[in-house]
Amino acid sequence: MALSNFPRSPLHDMREMLANSWRRGSSAVRATPGLLLLSLGLGIIIWIFVTDEENPTRSGVFPAPIEVVAVNVGREVAVANVLPSTSIRIAAPEDRWDSLTSANFRAIVDLNGLSAREQTVPVRVEVNDARGVRVISVEPPAIVVNLEQIVTREVPVDARIVGALPRGFAAGEAVPEPSSVEVSGPESLVDLVVSAGADINVTGLTVGLSQSLRLVARGAGGGEIRGITIEPANVLIEVEIEQTVLTRTVPLDVELIGQPAPGYRVDGFQIQPRFFEIEGTFDILQTIDTLSLGPVLLDGARANLSVARTPTLPPGVSAVSDDDVDVIVSIAPIEGSTAVTVVPRLVGVAPGLRGALSELVVTVVLEGDLPLLNSLDPSDIDAEVDATGLRLGVAQVEVRVEVPEGVSVREVRPPQLELTLAPTAPPLTPTPTATPTAEATAENEE
Repeated sequence: MALSNFPRSPLHDMREMLANSWRRGSSAVRATPGLLLLSLGLGIIIWIFVTDEENPTRSGVFPAPIEVVAVNVGREVAVANVLPSTSIRIAAPEDRWDSLTSANFRAIVDLNGLSAREQTVPVRVEVNDARGVRVISVEPPAIVVNLEQIVTREVPVDARIVGALPRGFAAGEAVPEPSSVEVSGPESLVDLVVSAGADINVTGLTVGLSQSLRLVARGAGGGEIRGITIEPANVLIEVEIEQTVLTRTVPLDVELIGQPAPGYRVDGFQIQPRFFEIEGTFDILQTIDTLSLGPVLLDGARANLSVARTPTLPPGVSAVSDDDVDVIVSIAPIEGSTAVTVVPRLVGVAPGLRGALSELVVTVVLEGDLPLLNSLDPSDIDAEVDATGLRLGVAQVEVRVEVPEGVSVREVRPPQLELTLAPTAPPLTPTPTATPTAEATAENEE
């Protein structure tokens, strides 16, 4: 396919026309030098046209306000009012529009030769480092500038402490050096200044601080007043920090009042936590050895006691934590012994034998918790003598004792009994009695 068949753009036609014109005109220029200027002007016009087609110029309001700055202010006057920002309308190539910032423009009011009074001054906007950009209009085109005589007076330095110190620390007075400075500026503004202030931050500090800070002019309400010059601009401020409240950990104690139920005793007590953290001044803390948790009543207790208490704090002392303290009192039965008299049972005697023990009763000494021992009945103790396998005669047999759970046998007195086994007595046979016959009976009757 031939290249001529492709459609050509208007720009391509324009360039081709320019080339043809240059070839045709070059011979005429050589013959007629005056045509050179005409050709040059024609080229410039064509170049501008082509460039505008490729990168058209865009006009509109610049999206950011431009701050107005006063220049060439006289030595004896100063600007007393806040200069407003201005809005500008610009024209710029399309490809540069998005890259423009407020730094590319400078709005100024020239106060050269102006005296101390209120007057309207035109605003001029300059373009910096932005080729092809021009300012079309400025809104407002002029602003009111209030020029006043410059006055100077001395004001005190107000150093304010800001921030939070750690618990138990306090900051002393902030001392500036020097204690006063000179402020200068428009008379109406200087009249509003009551001090030159600086804020010194003590957050988290536990030692003193010395810092050089920049001053700002402050009014009666503490707000900053701008447009004022301070000399010197910085001062050295010192703050002393001391530990006014100390922290100490002291042991806890509790008072046990009363007695547990009969047969029970106090086996000990626990305090959880065992130590308590308090804070106060040094003079007060050094007098405290322990803290009391108050009394715990034990009257009639049969099981462990658990109570929550708060330590009693003397005046001038506070607790670091609000948590309660647990007091656990261990109550345990008292261990003891008792003697019980028991009738032993004879078991296991072989048939045809009978046994006789040397003692009718034995004494059993029991050990265990007193409450349990006191509740025992003699019938709860089972003592027996086992004759299983023994034959006729005399033998020493051990006394075996069974007791309820929780009780133990310490001693049996006597531990053995003498057992005598003998045959059982034969049963007595009755003597037969004669029964009278009928004849005898009859004779007797006669």
